[in-house]
Amino acid sequence: MYLLAELDRVLRNHETAWAAGNSEALAQLFTEDGFVLSGGNQLIRGRADIRNHYSNAGGLLLLRAFAY
Repeated sequence: MYLLAELDRVLRNHETAWAAGNSEALAQLFTEDGFVLSGGNQLIRGRADIRNHYSNAGGLLLLRAFAY
C-alpha cells in the first residue's frame, strides 16, 4: 500500500519514539485534544494523559495504516 509521505512519517516517528520509551515525543505526535484507544482501556484524551499513558512505552512496535 502506498502511503502519503506525511502519514508514513508519523507512523515511523511513533515507532521510533515507542522503541526509545520517549513518552514526550509520543504525546507530541497528537494534537492537544487528541485521543488514544488502546487495548480495551478507557479513552485517553489530551497530551498530558497520553504522555502518562505511554510512560511505560518501549520495545518493538510496527505500525501500519489500514485506510486513510
